[in-house]
Amino acid sequence: MVTPNLPEAQALTGLRTEDRAVLAEGLAAMGAAAVLVTGGHGREPEDHLFDGSSHLSIPVPRYPVAATHGAGCTHSAALAAGLAAGLPLPDAARQAAAVAGDAVAHGLSQLGAGEGPVHALHQWSAVRVP
Repeated sequence: MVTPNLPEAQALTGLRTEDRAVLAEGLAAMGAAAVLVTGGHGREPEDHLFDGSSHLSIPVPRYPVAATHGAGCTHSAALAAGLAAGLPLPDAARQAAAVAGDAVAHGLSQLGAGEGPVHALHQWSAVRVP
């Protein structure tokens, strides 16, 4: 299972397309058993899952926040957790999209310089950041 975002999938395949299905198939042809091209990059924000035989598009929101650092790591960790819990791949992919999106929506844009970090544990945090 590989989980590149759109620019990473383009770089890995050498393709300039935003067609995530084409990119996912290209990555599968390179040896990945399953591919999830993630994220809010490009014209249409979506995750795209290809399991080697079927495609699934998962629309995702695009948030107007400057706090996306760690979104990909959060996404892949949530996907791995869902699979470890026994979810079927499509359900784990949908859950991972929701977890990563929530972490971005509650991101900490005021921390550090540049793009702030996502806040995956915001609902359990003792520190509330406005």
